[in-house]
Amino acid sequence: MLALLVLLTFHAGSALGYQERSQEAKITQSSPDESALAKPEQQLAALSKPATTTANGDTTARPVYVPPRRGAPATRVGGGTRSGGVNAPQIALLSPEHTGLTQQATPTLYWYLSRDYTGVIEFVVTGRHSITPALRLRSDGHQAAGIHALDLAAHDVALEPGTLYQWSVSIVRDENHRSRDVVSVATIERLPAEVGRPDDETVGLAAAGIWYDAVDVASRSGARSARAALLEQVGLADAAAWDRAL
Repeated sequence: MLALLVLLTFHAGSALGYQERSQEAKITQSSPDESALAKPEQQLAALSKPATTTANGDTTARPVYVPPRRGAPATRVGGGTRSGGVNAPQIALLSPEHTGLTQQATPTLYWYLSRDYTGVIEFVVTGRHSITPALRLRSDGHQAAGIHALDLAAHDVALEPGTLYQWSVSIVRDENHRSRDVVSVATIERLPAEVGRPDDETVGLAAAGIWYDAVDVASRSGARSARAALLEQVGLADAAAWDRAL
């Protein structure tokens, strides 16, 4: 198997590399219908709670994530070992359980590592009907515990509108026994057109169901309490706790 070995510099909340194994979980979710998407102009009015101030001085309105499709199938998988019984860090992709949406051609994706790790981490992004990944990277070195990010623009990867993509992060513990990988998988889809953004982008984007952009705005602005609130709403308690502890 040919793989592009790329040495990346990782740090919490900064641009990072992602990858997924092409033989991982099959993409089964259908693309969201425009008629089923949440309508931002109907939802931005009363979905945020009053701003609060955390111990680190982070003062932001609490965003409320409104999924664009109720009852959409779950596509988020992992972050433990497939073979079980292995003492390794856990990985969580900062995604809802269903396919998350973005308005960006080159969004930034975020993931969480439960503790420090030194070794190979593999990242893949693959289009739904593609055999060849749009992005395949590897990092071999020390990765700190916490939330990390991958800017797809830095790797010249652009998502096509209306196409479902699967992305994943894997800790490769044994090249000859890939069943021992620690792997986490999620899906993302780019919307065909941008909607108007409100003054508070994190709150408005979350209310409109545009998950990845809401998380990205909160991350870039340093609004850790807002990001933690979003993570808690989609069952990513460990990543949220890490945010709140800072």
